[in-house]
Amino acid sequence: MEIYIQMAIVMKLYNLRRTSNPNFTYEQLEDILYNEIWKDRKPDSLHSIVDDIMSVNGDELIQYISKQAIVKQHHIEDFTDLLGG
Repeated sequence: MEIYIQMAIVMKLYNLRRTSNPNFTYEQLEDILYNEIWKDRKPDSLHSIVDDIMSVNGDELIQYISKQAIVKQHHIEDFTDLLGG
């Protein structure tokens, strides 16, 4: 089943690159699925999984990427504070 999930992600990625932002990556789309949409539980049926994948839009992905960048920045700043720099 995993190969079908990967294929659906690739298909959606090509669509998002064409219609929204040509710089989106597979990893970014995979991250939003596993860490946001399926953070509690991945659906059991392939049909539901593909529906979730196809429902992601460019604005949602941009918001997720922006949120992740802010979180990473805070972690870097916290680490810098610990080092005294």
